[in-house]
Amino acid sequence: MSTFSSNTNFTVSNTSSYDGDMIVKNFESLTINGGVTVSSNNPCKGMLIFVQGDCAINGTLTCQPSQASTSSLPTSLTYPVITSGGSSLSNGDFTGMGSTAPGVMTSYVNQYLSGKTGVTFSLNKTGGNDNTDETGPGGYPGYASGCCFGQGAASRENGTAFGGGGGVGGSCGCHGSNPGQATRTQGGTGANAGCHGQGGGGGGAGLPAGSGGQNGGTGSTSTTNGVIWLIIGGNFTGSGTINLNGAKGGTAGSGGYSGSGGGGSGGGACFVAVAGTNSFCSAESGSSKSSHSGGTGTINIAGGTRGDGTSAGNGGGCYGVAGEHGWVQVLAMT
Repeated sequence: MSTFSSNTNFTVSNTSSYDGDMIVKNFESLTINGGVTVSSNNPCKGMLIFVQGDCAINGTLTCQPSQASTSSLPTSLTYPVITSGGSSLSNGDFTGMGSTAPGVMTSYVNQYLSGKTGVTFSLNKTGGNDNTDETGPGGYPGYASGCCFGQGAASRENGTAFGGGGGVGGSCGCHGSNPGQATRTQGGTGANAGCHGQGGGGGGAGLPAGSGGQNGGTGSTSTTNGVIWLIIGGNFTGSGTINLNGAKGGTAGSGGYSGSGGGGSGGGACFVAVAGTNSFCSAESGSSKSSHSGGTGTINIAGGTRGDGTSAGNGGGCYGVAGEHGWVQVLAMT
């Protein structure tokens, strides 16, 4: 039995500045008390949590995203879930998720699939399962009242199987410098300056966050938009939160004809399978949304808020673009 009554960060193996192995945990039962946050101590390739018995989340469960390349991953990460209906199941695949998770999939999950039917959790290595990039798009002016009508060369950044994408840096004004593009979970740099040398763009949210241009704000650091796979053999209860929200883009620099706010980062992804009763949340076949409940708890996967503009009505005031919402899927397993 494991009860967390104070804030706890699970240790990530084989770490670098913005990456580490997938965390794999196996509990007889799991309780996170109210007011307590359980996370990772470093960016990582997600959490795979097995609870043999009951799971009660009254506090917060979250995970930092990884900035790692997805080149070693299969097209999709897959986790087969045995259910009362569904289709014939194939072996799951967590290749590239670190030193522990692939072996656990082979020896602990796949060996029980022969002759079974069910549903497979699937997470594309890039982009989102809803065919929309799970990103913080960022950058383009919102054409707010009085806003300079510049474009800038901002572009979207895909989320990955390791977390929501970083927001692109805020654009210039009508003919200032271009912003930096986000790179996986990293936020893009805001345009250095807006029209006529005025304030630059806000930095995109991400991990790490993008810096702002001339007197523009740095984007918020995204430390909660990772990926969680939660497999529960007993009942799922609690009034807490699984929080995988993105973060807010940075504020644009000030001055007439200044750049736009930075983009918010994308929401993470959450997969839950429950063998017992589930009063924490309702079943969800899989969708991109800001949050999911239907019970006493909440799963948050919202994209980060768009960065604010400044000097509205004086040629500035362009806001960034909010991050795309993440992905959630909740199944009853047998």
